Amino acid sequence: MSERIITFDPGDLAATERAVDAALASGAEVTVDLSEIDQLAPAAIASLEALGERASESGGLLGLRGARPRVYKALQVARVAGLYQRR
Repeated sequence: MSERIITFDPGDLAATERAVDAALASGAEVTVDLSEIDQLAPAAIASLEALGERASESGGLLGLRGARPRVYKALQVARVAGLYQRR
């Protein structure tokens, strides 16, 4: 199984979602890179939640990497972190 690393772009959530969906559809193990993110708006958290749920429903593997402590804490509070493997 190949691995795809996709940089999360809060300025273009639709493009990020398309890239993750395409990678999951190809059977790749996907890691969403949050290393450039200082904070997450509600729409970004909702996007990450939707991606995590779609991956779970399809049996895909989805992980997060590079999340700063404040960003990861926001995902935990929103109960989104549990949808991802932490890498």
